[in-house]
Amino acid sequence: MMTRHPRTAIPTSIVMRTASALAFGLLLHAGIAAAQSSIGAPGCQGDISTPRSIWRPAAATHVIQEFSESVLLAVPAGISTVTVELWGAGGGGGGGSAETYSVGGAGGGGGASGAYTRATIAVQPGKTYALVVGVGGHGGNGGSHAAGGEDGGASSVCDGQTVLVNAPGGGGGKAAQNNNTRGLGGQGRMAESSDSAPSALRRRGNDGSVGQDPLFEAAGTGGPGAHRVPGSVEPAGSFGGDGGAGESRPDPAGGGRPGGAGGVIVSW
Repeated sequence: MMTRHPRTAIPTSIVMRTASALAFGLLLHAGIAAAQSSIGAPGCQGDISTPRSIWRPAAATHVIQEFSESVLLAVPAGISTVTVELWGAGGGGGGGSAETYSVGGAGGGGGASGAYTRATIAVQPGKTYALVVGVGGHGGNGGSHAAGGEDGGASSVCDGQTVLVNAPGGGGGKAAQNNNTRGLGGQGRMAESSDSAPSALRRRGNDGSVGQDPLFEAAGTGGPGAHRVPGSVEPAGSFGGDGGAGESRPDPAGGGRPGGAGGVIVSW
């Protein structure tokens, strides 16, 4: 005969805590989804380094904070404006090409660095904004089907789906072609004027360098990635990735290097 065990009631406090945690998780997920930014573009949706936490600074104190990953900012009481510095992510380098008729392959182009933007914007105390840090573009594969590097992701401050201010990512370097044509460097970009930050200081990202043509059997080298644009500090990332070298047997064609991630500094 099967023995029936009495059911144990779950304490009300545990149920309430579980429901609160679920509600917070859904709220955070919604904020993250609204904060996402497409690669290279100034929007607030797409493939980014997803915000993993909410930053809750102390109220009405002087603050300066640097971020290398996306985060949600909960504006404290007494704060109505914030100053932000944004660096877009760097573009990836283009891949080098294969040998052609015993002539070495050509080098891929270097990626461009991300743009720089500094602005003071109006915010509402108690409201949450997304500080989106752009992801560096992947380098392109080298070889007989060499690929260009990906564009770097834009870094942005977002209010839901609305971009308040941004710094575009750098363009990816172009792939070298199998007719021994070197890859061109990626192009730097600059943020467009914004109604939320009409007096923003904007700087264009630096262009990546062109790859090199081969010299007989010697392969062309990849073009260097562009140097980062400095602001109040020089960011750790935001640089363009180097292009890959062409094939020179026995060495295969090289793939491009990834661009550096963007960055955000917030102060008030």
